[in-house]
Amino acid sequence: MKATFGSRLRALRKAKGLTQEELAGNLNRQFGTKITRTTINKWENETHEPLLNQAKKVAEFFGVSLDYMVGQSDVKEIKTPAPGGVGAWLDGQLSRAMEIEAQLSPEDLEKWFDHGELLKLRHKP
Repeated sequence: MKATFGSRLRALRKAKGLTQEELAGNLNRQFGTKITRTTINKWENETHEPLLNQAKKVAEFFGVSLDYMVGQSDVKEIKTPAPGGVGAWLDGQLSRAMEIEAQLSPEDLEKWFDHGELLKLRHKP
């Protein structure tokens, strides 16, 4: 039998030792949602499906991927990037770009973007 959102939700909730009421309260506090115990019950019993944004928040709460949550993957844990990996490099580049942007006039900022577009065209495969 294929795993479903409801079966995964029930298993994850029980693994954390939470009641449906406690899970609803935790989700509401953490994400500002208005999920009730009844809603959790309907999801677990598969009489209703969550909205996409609700499913994402549930997955985030349990630290699993949305694919795992809906039974599309059996990989439970979300892999976090290694320190100093691509994520750190991108953070550094973004910080650098924001520093440059803050120092440019609107006209120079437009030229900067135009230069980036020219570079993209030059290196287009």
